Amino acid sequence: MHDPNIIPLAMLLIFVGAAIIYFIPFWIALLRGHPNKGLIFLVNIFVGFTGFGYIFCIFWACMPLERDYNPLTDPNYVQARIKGEVD
Repeated sequence: MHDPNIIPLAMLLIFVGAAIIYFIPFWIALLRGHPNKGLIFLVNIFVGFTGFGYIFCIFWACMPLERDYNPLTDPNYVQARIKGEVD
């Protein structure tokens, strides 16, 4: 009829799939190099199950990152510096 070993395998696959889906906000933050990825992970673990916490973590992970401006990586600044237009 049916193999009794399939039930634990199915449960394992469901658990792994649910864990992957549950930690999507953390994976987004990790891949984007978000400075608050650790906090996103903690909030996701402790509040993510509420639904509101999960949506909050997704929005937080996807928010634009505020990075420090580095003039040496700005091609316009570098060209102006070479020409002597800026100090």
